[in-house]
Amino acid sequence: MTSYCCAALCAAAITLTLPVSWAAAQVTFTVEPSKAAGQVEFLKVAPGQAGGATSGLLCLRIEIKNGLSLPVALNTVKLAFGGNPADQSISAPPGVFIAGGDRRPWWHNLWPNSDCVTLPANPPATMTVTLSFNGLANVSGTYSLKADTTVFAFPGKHSDRPAGEFWKATSGTHGTGTEGSQLFAYDMGVIGFDTKKGIWSECFDGIDCNFKTNSSLKNKDYRIWGTPVYAMADGVVVEFMNNVATNTTLGGPNPGICGVQGAGNHFYVKQGNVTVLYAHMQPGTLNPSLLHVGAPVTKGTKLGLAGNAGSSTNPHLHVHAMVGAIATPPGVCLSEVTPLVLRPLPFSDASAVDISALNAGSLTGPWGKLNAEGPPAVASAICAGGATGPVPANVAALPGKIKVLRAEVTDLQQELQSTAGGSQKAAIASQIKHLLAQIASLKKPLDNFNAPRCPIDRVACSAC
Repeated sequence: MTSYCCAALCAAAITLTLPVSWAAAQVTFTVEPSKAAGQVEFLKVAPGQAGGATSGLLCLRIEIKNGLSLPVALNTVKLAFGGNPADQSISAPPGVFIAGGDRRPWWHNLWPNSDCVTLPANPPATMTVTLSFNGLANVSGTYSLKADTTVFAFPGKHSDRPAGEFWKATSGTHGTGTEGSQLFAYDMGVIGFDTKKGIWSECFDGIDCNFKTNSSLKNKDYRIWGTPVYAMADGVVVEFMNNVATNTTLGGPNPGICGVQGAGNHFYVKQGNVTVLYAHMQPGTLNPSLLHVGAPVTKGTKLGLAGNAGSSTNPHLHVHAMVGAIATPPGVCLSEVTPLVLRPLPFSDASAVDISALNAGSLTGPWGKLNAEGPPAVASAICAGGATGPVPANVAALPGKIKVLRAEVTDLQQELQSTAGGSQKAAIASQIKHLLAQIASLKKPLDNFNAPRCPIDRVACSAC
């Protein structure tokens, strides 16, 4: 992306002497992410525990168009929500300078943490955006707020994980990327409980997973290394790389090759007007049937194996969605082409729980199903359902058997209340006791089957 002018030039910017009302009318802006005029979308974020309150992640890209012949400099971006959350006033960094007749984007860009806004469980209906400039009247617009309900499939499967391992992801912690296009991105890992250290770790048992303190740490020490990656949506391949060498130095400054080749071995897959990046896979592992531009991709198709190539400090999977194009002009590095508009990535085929609330012994916890939501805003275990293998027939039959026995118990309990004879009451009570014992004996194998499974894949039993 073309950089803004230097601070010295900005300081010397011409002060506009045009009538304020006329000048302001010539400076306009648009706000993304949005799929409809007058509307801005945010990511609905799941709670860390089932039954907790959801939140929202609002990250913006604002494109400013200067219809004047003279330059203007942006001072502040103000976001007003009517009190909940509190109104935000964000100072523009030096150099946000829009030449006459030009347009430039502004986005949430405080590295390493963005200044995106956290919305409450009951988000405000509207947001007013006000931009202030040197020498101009403020320019404002009011927008309705809406959670993005586009649903992507989770890019990993629980069936690929050994018992006791889960994916790991967090919403709202990624860096900005070009023009803010990665503010909704996820850097995903895999965790398991290290019985030797007594902690959940991305590395195998007994391995110090901190590259700052373990100089001998290797890629294969990470649980995610070589894990299959799957397509999150139908689409077509628009660009890929399959020959970027693996980074062997962990934690080092691995910038990758120029431009977005820092994504290492990757696919860009386009669905409609949204392009999704799957980055940092192992060289030579990309699905050979997809290694041509225009190759059709079906949701759930295996794309490759998670690795550590490109701009990456350790094995992980990077995914993000954007509205934008990819260019590979002759003699020029591969590049994402402005404008690059960020898009949320909500899921509905997985369950999540705050890692600190996950029981290491039984793998139970207050798991919550994602409902067109991003993972929780805390480090969370993710259980991607739908692929833990077929349910044995004898287990699948248990809920029906329990339901029949429950109905018999209900009938006998009603009969017990209306029976006068003592001996008859005793006989009925004995029958009820026998049926409850049968129910308990059926529930035990069902509970044993469900406990270690991804919550979304457990056998439901409304009568249990």
